[in-house]
Amino acid sequence: MSVRSFLFLLPLLFGACTVTDLDWPGQTQTVTVDTSQIAAAKGQGLIVQLVDRGTANRFRPVGRINGVVTWAAPDGVSVSLRDGMVVNTAGLAPDLFAADTSGVRLADAPASYTRVMRYLDGEDRIALRSYHCDLTDRGPRQIPFGSGMVMARQMVEDCGSSSHAFENLYFLDSDGRILGSRQWLGDGIGTIILIQQDAG
Repeated sequence: MSVRSFLFLLPLLFGACTVTDLDWPGQTQTVTVDTSQIAAAKGQGLIVQLVDRGTANRFRPVGRINGVVTWAAPDGVSVSLRDGMVVNTAGLAPDLFAADTSGVRLADAPASYTRVMRYLDGEDRIALRSYHCDLTDRGPRQIPFGSGMVMARQMVEDCGSSSHAFENLYFLDSDGRILGSRQWLGDGIGTIILIQQDAG
């Protein structure tokens, strides 16, 4: 998905209740997002869009251990983040059991490292995939966030193996806080979009 498509989704999630055609690479899908409930919710939240499944929900923080923050939706689905990078999911079947980025943080850009992703199948067996990744800072960019426009640093994570390649995008504010991101979590889950929602 292009940066333009990602930025287009930001006002969709925070704005009016609409049914919108989203143009992803190789496909056009209609995704219904109930933003009335999202906008009405109070407290800190994380808007989670499962692109390939055409669903969106609002997650709340439920725990923090050793720098990993876990967010959960009312239906029990959860995602765990370390420095804004997804390291675990639960309830998505199949799930990302663990993601290891060799201790690299977004603030370390530019950097090169190995990303190891472990998946849990329906028989509780773990499958492992390894990718070489390059993390780069693409500089400032103005993006829609909340009810206005903000400046954010665009970080790009390019990863590849002998059989597959993917690109993750992260948008950070001046304090290094991740406002939004697009991350590929594997063949079974596909692409996930995460957008922070401040307490209100």
